[in-house]
Amino acid sequence: MKTIYILRHAEAPSHPDLDDFDRPLSEKGIRDATHLGHVMGKERYIPEYVLCSPAKRTQMTLEALDLKTVNIDTPDNLYTGTAGDYFAAIQNIGEAHEKALLVGHNPSVHELVRLLAQYRDDVRLMSYSPCTFTVLNINIQKWSDLKLSSASITNMITAQYHRSSGSTLGA
Repeated sequence: MKTIYILRHAEAPSHPDLDDFDRPLSEKGIRDATHLGHVMGKERYIPEYVLCSPAKRTQMTLEALDLKTVNIDTPDNLYTGTAGDYFAAIQNIGEAHEKALLVGHNPSVHELVRLLAQYRDDVRLMSYSPCTFTVLNINIQKWSDLKLSSASITNMITAQYHRSSGSTLGA
């Protein structure tokens, strides 16, 4: 059994003077990602390996989570990548890792979760706002065996929900 955590970066407003790649998180985005890190620790959603876009806002999101993960990879294609690129990146995760986190951008992260989910009509998949975190369990031994529609969503945490209640949405 493998577990993939999918996270859309936290809120990062547009800045007319900055290139998109260099956009930082807002204060709210930093607070949301920090709080999500606490929730992840409480729920024991701790990845052994992280795939993270090299963009500033994804890097800041990962930093705010304050994970003690040692294995972090920042492939360039996760910045402009499609859901297919994200899918391929997951398939290339080393087999020793049972739990991995992907931190990326919309619309690719939202499309990826919908592609992986066994039930694409799940009401929780209607939108994917900033700092949304999804836990997907996949009954595979090797990441390279990952297939479409093969994952069970066991939890989905939105910034709005964990901000208001300090809890998670159960599956």
